[in-house]
Amino acid sequence: MVALIEAETIINFNKEEAVASVYTHEAAWQTLLEKKLGLKPTRDYGGGAKEYEVPKEWIMCPRPRRRSSMTPEQKVALAKRGKAALQKLRSSSRTNACAVDRSISELGSGVITPLALLEGPKHAE
Repeated sequence: MVALIEAETIINFNKEEAVASVYTHEAAWQTLLEKKLGLKPTRDYGGGAKEYEVPKEWIMCPRPRRRSSMTPEQKVALAKRGKAALQKLRSSSRTNACAVDRSISELGSGVITPLALLEGPKHAE
């Protein structure tokens, strides 16, 4: 049994080769690579460690989340303007109100931006 500190995942690649090597003890990574991406291990080290080769294009460095530069007061004001725009759209006509509600529900659980509210419902052409 390997100590938890040694049960590591290593992703290794260089400028010359088109593939990256993924060495991992992590069962979740192995499941992702095998079941979801359809890869077979290139080497099984035993003890839970396996190595895979993946196209280098699949390796992406995460980008830092962009922080909002708005102050809390600006966020409140923006939310109020969005609610007012929605009220205005809903009150303009009964048909339009149903279309606005349907467009908002089509957005799912995503974030509703003021721009999306101001654009109104999308009509099929």
